[in-house]
Amino acid sequence: MYFILLFINSIYYGRSGKAIKIQQMKSIMTDRHLPGIPSADEVKKNGVSIGDMQVKLLQKVEELTLHVIEQNRKLENLKTENETLKKQMAGLQSVKQ
Repeated sequence: MYFILLFINSIYYGRSGKAIKIQQMKSIMTDRHLPGIPSADEVKKNGVSIGDMQVKLLQKVEELTLHVIEQNRKLENLKTENETLKKQMAGLQSVKQ
């Protein structure tokens, strides 16, 4: 299992070491399936290798997990910034009075 995760990490991060942006996945709306995952029509026509599909699905789970982690990091940063701004605003209001 560890080998598979390393393999998927190398696919996901690629040579640049940067995560693929979720915006690059806009084809979901037009193609009606995830990039790299065969469409229902393709599966009906050509079948699917269970092992290959497992690797692809695990890659998608990892992509989404990393995206959620990044979103949580951004949310925490925004919360901190919001608290700082609230304190600054309260300080300015007390000076004004």
